[in-house]
Formats: sequence, structure tokens, C-alpha cells
Amino acid sequence: MPVPDFKAIMHPLLAAACDGADHRLADDVAALARHFALEPGDRAFARSIESAVANMTKAGLLEATGRGCYRITGQGRATLEVMWG
Repeated sequence: MPVPDFKAIMHPLLAAACDGADHRLADDVAALARHFALEPGDRAFARSIESAVANMTKAGLLEATGRGCYRITGQGRATLEVMWG
């Protein structure tokens, strides 16, 4: 399976983060790899997720809480609700 693009990664990443807890990028790479039936060690996939987190942080959907850690923002929750109900 090819590496999913940003749009494909966005929903499951926000959905995983909607619990409001701090999330570690390394943990979510493994979880999303299972979701997309990919190998968690696939560097291209890990870079895609890192890029998605960075872009969603810039957009205000996620906020950095430490090195390699993030959590969803109110805007992220609203986006998740509006786009995916």
C-alpha cells in the first residue's frame, strides 16, 4: 500500500488525539501504521505523520506539549466534528 497523504492521515490522527491527553508521535506512528496496514518502521510513513502533525500544529488543530508530543486543541475538536461528524 502506498504511503497515505496528509488528508488521509488527518482524520485518524485527530480522532486518536480527541481524548485530550498528550500523545507521543512515536506511539501514534505505530497506531496509524496498523490503521493503514503499513509497517511502523516505514520511514516515509513516519515522515508523513511528522509532517501532518507539524502542519496541523501550524493550523492550530494540535498544540505541541513537548519534544515529539502534542494534544488536540479546541479548534482541532471543532474541525473533527464539522468535517467528520
